[in-house]
Amino acid sequence: MSSIDWRRLVFVGMACVIPFNVISNYQQADRSGLYFGESLLKRVSLSLEDRSIFVTGMSWFNFYYHNDVMRLRDDVTAIKAWDLIGPDVPDLLTQRRYPDLVLPEVSRHRFDSREGSLKYVQDLFQGNESHRPILMDQNLTFFEQFPLEEDFQPYRNLLLKYRSGSSEDTKEPGSRAAFEEFKSLLQAEVNKPRIYQTQWINKIAFYIPSIAAHYHETKRYQQEREVLKLMYDFLGHRGPDWWFKRIDNLILDAQNKKARQEFALMKTQFPNQFETLFMEGLLLRAEAKLEESIKHLQQTVALKPGDFRPRLELAKTLQMLGKDEQAARELDGAKKNIRTLREWKRMQKELTS
Repeated sequence: MSSIDWRRLVFVGMACVIPFNVISNYQQADRSGLYFGESLLKRVSLSLEDRSIFVTGMSWFNFYYHNDVMRLRDDVTAIKAWDLIGPDVPDLLTQRRYPDLVLPEVSRHRFDSREGSLKYVQDLFQGNESHRPILMDQNLTFFEQFPLEEDFQPYRNLLLKYRSGSSEDTKEPGSRAAFEEFKSLLQAEVNKPRIYQTQWINKIAFYIPSIAAHYHETKRYQQEREVLKLMYDFLGHRGPDWWFKRIDNLILDAQNKKARQEFALMKTQFPNQFETLFMEGLLLRAEAKLEESIKHLQQTVALKPGDFRPRLELAKTLQMLGKDEQAARELDGAKKNIRTLREWKRMQKELTS
């Protein structure tokens, strides 16, 4: 019996396996030309200022991929937003990795808490602001951890521009132009053939609420309502959480009559929801019906005792009635429920007001 030619068998096997893998992996290969990230996010990347620093969040993979493959923006230095959150910042932001950045002195910072990381990020932005523009994409998660909304203002489409200490008017007309540009990009994307055969809507579903949250935190209430309408019409966000944001916006914008009309619709659709009960308490307080407001807010706290905002709002309402001892207890409970730096910052404002 002749010996088996193993070398030939290996070559034959490879000759069969390679075409098989190519065919079987076709569906997983790069088909970004049919994906939302290819066209819209590429246009966002191309709109970055020359030599800018781009703090990229949800679009980080898209940006790095196109920079590696197409050399899309060699002049831009990208920092992944997630590298700034957590205890590993000194290992991820090094001079070797970012030779063109002014990096804060690590020995002056602690990274065992969100507060420590926030101070490092603030030093990083302030140290580079005078040398290069600092831009980032809308990123709800980042701003929940690092409440820096007031230091960023809408710049273009999905982009925000850093302005340390809110040195410029945060309600400048350019913020509206940025959202209008985003809507035009979105419309162009919708008109693409076969776009609904892709998963492009998944990105939109994150970006639009991020824009709304940024407008809310920077008190651009009219513009927030425009984004909320887009969420309602385009994304189909029509649950109690959307209604809560809508009516909360109207109350904060001193439109109590309109808020009451909208609340009647919310209560009809979601009569027994936590958000409905909470909103009724806030609306009654806005209408100066404090005793009634407290009853609803107490029920809200009882439903979700671990939530931060219901306890904070109850404490504020008790203070308005002069019930300082009860207010102090609720305020202490709210402190214990703090989960993000955004909530911590809101608490600090309440304590100093």
